[in-house]
Amino acid sequence: MNEENNKSRYKKGDKTKAGYTISEVLRSSPKSIIFRDSKGEIYYEYDEDVTNVPQIESMFRDFKNQINTYYPKAIRDEHQEALSKVLGMAFDDSENDWKKHFDSFKENIQKAKEHYFLEMKLPIYMKFMTLFIFIVGLIFLIILIGSNLITVNSKVFLLDKENIILIAHTFNAMVGMTITFLFGIFGAITRILISNIRIVDSVKIILGSGMMSIVSWFTIKSGILIIFLGGQIKDVDITNMATKIETTKDFYMMGLVAIIVGMFSSTIYLAMYEKIENILSKQIKDENKN
Repeated sequence: MNEENNKSRYKKGDKTKAGYTISEVLRSSPKSIIFRDSKGEIYYEYDEDVTNVPQIESMFRDFKNQINTYYPKAIRDEHQEALSKVLGMAFDDSENDWKKHFDSFKENIQKAKEHYFLEMKLPIYMKFMTLFIFIVGLIFLIILIGSNLITVNSKVFLLDKENIILIAHTFNAMVGMTITFLFGIFGAITRILISNIRIVDSVKIILGSGMMSIVSWFTIKSGILIIFLGGQIKDVDITNMATKIETTKDFYMMGLVAIIVGMFSSTIYLAMYEKIENILSKQIKDENKN
């Protein structure tokens, strides 16, 4: 390795190949340098001889995202700095067992996750549960009082026929949405498992895919899909699906549509995420080459 490519030669005030001005060197070695720029942001550069760069950077980004999610803001920066130094160690040991340098963070992040759930998420869940119980209790109380009032003066609390139909349709729609949502979640979970991604890290993708299945269900039931297709599909009786589900075949067809939409939605997100990661990785490589 010539002196020009030696990353340990950098010092405060120097400019890196990517054009960053070093305000503080966090860690340097012949193969890599971790530093803060003039704005205090943490950056890194590595030598072209470093191997397994995509895998190392992927693990680094994964831990970085988890630190941003589970650690309090007050101590987040110091852990990001420590993780960046570990990244430099992994670059230096890229030809050997570089993963061992990240092992110390796994246990710490697991503890941070547990603390995050107990201190942050659990109280929120409890609040929502309390609010839900309160609303259900309030509705039950209103129904109880209302039924007694109706018994005393039934004509005052009579609903119009239009409102009765509206309530019936709303209830049926809620049941249909719940079933479709579950089918969409099933499809998304199947896609996530095939991708070898942890379910815990993909909750938003799964829930979002379930919601997209509900949208597809509304699209079919409202008849809008028939208008868009313009009668081009002749083999499938979509008109019957848009009105009501009468047979077992109709039910399984709707369920299959929901599952496919759930899988498709999660696939789109995963593809976009992977594309963005590849672009960022390529940019970093190009910066290091320059």
